[in-house]
Amino acid sequence: TNGDLIGQITFTGEDTVGATNTFATIYGVADQTNNGAEDGSIHFQTLINGVLADRLEINSAGNSVFTGTVTADGLTVEANTATFSAGTSGDMELVIQADTDNNDEGDSPSLVFKQDGGNTIGRIGLIGNANDVFTGSAANALYIGNNEVANVQIYTDLKERLRIGTGGDVNIYGTDNRPLAITSFATVSAGAGWDLDATSGNGVVTISTGGTERMRIGSSETVVNEVSNDYDFRVES
Repeated sequence: TNGDLIGQITFTGEDTVGATNTFATIYGVADQTNNGAEDGSIHFQTLINGVLADRLEINSAGNSVFTGTVTADGLTVEANTATFSAGTSGDMELVIQADTDNNDEGDSPSLVFKQDGGNTIGRIGLIGNANDVFTGSAANALYIGNNEVANVQIYTDLKERLRIGTGGDVNIYGTDNRPLAITSFATVSAGAGWDLDATSGNGVVTISTGGTERMRIGSSETVVNEVSNDYDFRVES
């Protein structure tokens, strides 16, 4: 019948006082016995602090279900999709942790994305010591970036909203997909300047407070509005 135990291997031994204990088992279950729809699973149990329980199940769908903590020097999953699920209730939290004993600031966690034979690398992680991952990185900071000359993009609704270019320029895209560009440039006085650019030929940059426009820089004029908008100061080319 469904759920029947159909085979088991038991590993037993004695504890320090000579009592016999079951330290591990491997057993198979007939999960579904209906003709033409038969399913089965195999389970691995271990004894922890006197409690024998399932630690790994390979179910009828071919999925491996782990219970408890899985530790390994290196765990590789070769599949197009790896799914972590909390089931029908409860939150799901994926934790990547390094330096659990807090004794080495150089130990830090990261999530690494690779493609093109490992030549294209993107990373999300935490910095340990300053300058550990990239030049200028700050200790204990969260970072998002890549290891090559490539852009970093953020999108919503399948549309690009923000781009950090390879040289550090920032483009912020509005609803009409025309970017506001923030770029740096060298000044004559050996300093650095910043350029705010509505990149289209007739682009406009405005400054507002309280939901009211106070200053507008257009393609041919600069307008500074009085608070009540009764009049303005206008400079035209």
